[in-house]
Amino acid sequence: MRITINVLAFASDFVPDRLRASAIGWYSATAGLFQLIASLIAGMLWDIVGHTSIFLYGAASAFRDHRVGAVASPEPTRGDLRRVPKFATRVTAPVAS
Repeated sequence: MRITINVLAFASDFVPDRLRASAIGWYSATAGLFQLIASLIAGMLWDIVGHTSIFLYGAASAFRDHRVGAVASPEPTRGDLRRVPKFATRVTAPVAS
């Protein structure tokens, strides 16, 4: 549940304050729709091919998504001034005592 809360906070940080509730609603509806589609695909694979096909399909999808993300993500440049979300925290090095 904590991951969902963090994702909602991150997603709502990119919309104006007056549209925050709508953005969270659209995000939740979209996520629910894709979870339904994924469950239907998994059920059909289980019935038609067998239980191992679900894990192979999941591994292939994860690999594909990783490759798409690696290609589609822009390389950060030195001095990249992209907006940092409000809830991001700085990591500080421990002080030697």
